[in-house]
Amino acid sequence: MAMEEEGPSPILIVMTVIPPIMLGLTFVLTDNFSVKPSLPFFFSKILPLVLLLVATAIAVMGYFTAKDEEPEWGPELPFKVIEALHLAYIAASLILATLVILLYFL
Repeated sequence: MAMEEEGPSPILIVMTVIPPIMLGLTFVLTDNFSVKPSLPFFFSKILPLVLLLVATAIAVMGYFTAKDEEPEWGPELPFKVIEALHLAYIAASLILATLVILLYFL
């Protein structure tokens, strides 16, 4: 029986790709955090906040999934890179969510 080289699962890869898309959508919806965005209230203030909170939740789940999938033997570098990406997504999402709250709700 041959050992197959294991890498990140497709679910983990999807969880790694979704948060930056949501972060990018936040910039688009808020007109790059314009003081007076052109879109209606829901689309420029509420929806970006929801997207950022969902991105944070997906990044947290992705981080723990990468920790669980990390092999005891074999190459760990891809998993460490994915874990670092998820930590960066969490930090960026929380910073941008704080910015949305401060800019549009206070």
